[in-house]
Amino acid sequence: MAQSVASDQATANLISIAHMLEDESAVTAPGTADMVAASGRAAELQSLATQHRLLASMLREEAGALAHRNAIRKQSVQQTQRFNSGVQGLMTSR
Repeated sequence: MAQSVASDQATANLISIAHMLEDESAVTAPGTADMVAASGRAAELQSLATQHRLLASMLREEAGALAHRNAIRKQSVQQTQRFNSGVQGLMTSR
């Protein structure tokens, strides 16, 4: 849930920056196009950084889920090994 809120906020921020750049480009003086382009590139980098943060968060969440499933699987293996040892003990004691 927090990821979707952060993603929505980042998208809204990026849209407002895009509108600001569009407004700036309409009234810029000749020769200042490089500054507007630099602002656009900075916004692009900010957007990419936000995407990477969201992806990292998603990867951490998935890693936690995998660790939990792995712990359950290990418990199951241990129980099966104890059961097999018990069965072998019963078969050798006869």
